[in-house]
Amino acid sequence: MTTFRIPIMKPTLPSFNDVRANFEEIFRTGQLTLGPFVNKFEDEVARYCGVKHAIGCSCATSGLIALFSVLPKGTEVILPAFTFSATYQALRWNNLKAVPVDCDERCNIDPDEVSKALTSSTSAIVAVHCFGHAPEIDALQEIADRAGVPLFFDAAHGFGGEWKGRKLGSFGRAEVFSLGPTKTMPTGEGGIITTSDDALAERLRLVCNHGHPPGSLDCFFDGMNSRMQEINAVIGLKLLESLEKWVARRNELADHYDEQLSKVRGIQIIHRAKYVKSTIKDYAIFIMPDEYGCDRDHLAFELEQRGIMTKKYYWPPVHKLSFATELKDVVCLRTEDLSMRTLSLPLYSHMPIEEIDEVCEAIRAIAAK
Repeated sequence: MTTFRIPIMKPTLPSFNDVRANFEEIFRTGQLTLGPFVNKFEDEVARYCGVKHAIGCSCATSGLIALFSVLPKGTEVILPAFTFSATYQALRWNNLKAVPVDCDERCNIDPDEVSKALTSSTSAIVAVHCFGHAPEIDALQEIADRAGVPLFFDAAHGFGGEWKGRKLGSFGRAEVFSLGPTKTMPTGEGGIITTSDDALAERLRLVCNHGHPPGSLDCFFDGMNSRMQEINAVIGLKLLESLEKWVARRNELADHYDEQLSKVRGIQIIHRAKYVKSTIKDYAIFIMPDEYGCDRDHLAFELEQRGIMTKKYYWPPVHKLSFATELKDVVCLRTEDLSMRTLSLPLYSHMPIEEIDEVCEAIRAIAAK
């Protein structure tokens, strides 16, 4: 097993002393879920995102499963082919038909391809803030409104990001954030759904608690145990205080990567739109093998030999997943091209800038071999 000197990420956590008192309170009361810290965290997230409701859940995947459960079974849902498998899996759990479409030059869902994929069976559009950069939200919302279907966001990468000065989490019918260890708000595990739709929020709270109405063990629809833990909420409350600082730092680190790698022949950086504040959940680059001198996989291997960890986000894309046999005839040319040439490099909020210099020097040295 390779030991990496520079990992792909490290969670940026609060100091233990900053959460000790609240942890002790949880241990004293024994209230592990459905408690005051989750309630407070939900309130603070809703306030931060500028929405009426935030619903804590066990992870973003369970949040997506809960959200998609409101859609009619057997209907079609348009999603990006360039995304993590969980976006697609959450649809399958709900017996929904996934319709993957191609991406744009930033690996986000292409609104033109969404328009082409609409049918009378379409019940929703799902977009993703890929690598923390929002897609073309205005165009997507216009398409959804015209089609009369909800626009949902798998916002796993997006906590702390903005679109035209407005916080991610406040768009579409609902958004689902991840609070997992690789994200900008690593509470351990966890997710949170944001919406200003009162009826949807009420339904989602029930779905995430087995479908039980308060004070009852009866159920009126399918539910599951997707409750957020109090310990995760305590960490989240503390991290929320410094989120803006760490998102700004991630952008500074990305700018440093850009400055160096834009000068390397065969390395293409992904330019961020001026009207978007990306969380830089991942710092991804495109490899042009003929110009760089080797392909993405060989570059990843060479970096690994130097103790530098990378990730091939996202290969395979949704329609190339081994178990997605019903999608075997789907063709998304840009997604297929970019997913073979995209490499995510190490980046985490408290990363020393010297580590970025070392990664860039290694990339230059490999190109010169």
